[in-house]
Amino acid sequence: MKALPCSGRSFPALALALGLAGCGDETGVTGRLTNDEALALAAILVGQGLDSGLDEVSGPAQSPGPDRAPFTISHRIDAQVPCPLGGLVVLSGSVHGSGDSETGDIDVTLELTQAHRGCRAAHEKAEAVFTLHGDPDVRVHLETSVMNQTDFDFLGNMAGRVSWETDDGRRGSCVISLSFDLSSSGHTETASANVDGAICGVELSQSVVLG
Repeated sequence: MKALPCSGRSFPALALALGLAGCGDETGVTGRLTNDEALALAAILVGQGLDSGLDEVSGPAQSPGPDRAPFTISHRIDAQVPCPLGGLVVLSGSVHGSGDSETGDIDVTLELTQAHRGCRAAHEKAEAVFTLHGDPDVRVHLETSVMNQTDFDFLGNMAGRVSWETDDGRRGSCVISLSFDLSSSGHTETASANVDGAICGVELSQSVVLG
């Protein structure tokens, strides 16, 4: 299976939702991360989960016959993914689904465990560069629907713990419990996203619509 990027895609509605979602004092500290840094870490982790989901949707398919448009997707996931600034994420899990190559419709369910191994990543919301390690891992459940190759819906959740270090010498551990959904229409050029849950003690709850 091809290598999967850690945070190579952009999800504008979801990024905006995470950018607006922090509750409480924006300059306050939760543990040893500021609210902005905790939100940036949430954006990185959710982005990794969505990136992995998109790559698995385009992964190997098993067709019932050479002349039939419907196909199934069913395979195990076992990959090591390089992170943007160094290190990697070890992925394990499975993906199952079905689709139609003529209509471009796909429905996929992904169960994924992400174990960070010195994964270095940054986000524009915070100046910090994070180095992440699994404590022990982050578990992702993702349900994906693509319609007519233009409209898509993601519904998912993630839970677990990561330990983190920043380049200014801070370190700690964060509990993650997030649910999210993201939808986009290529016909109307609109997108919407909802994010709820908590990361590093920072509560998230936000809905946004773009377009």
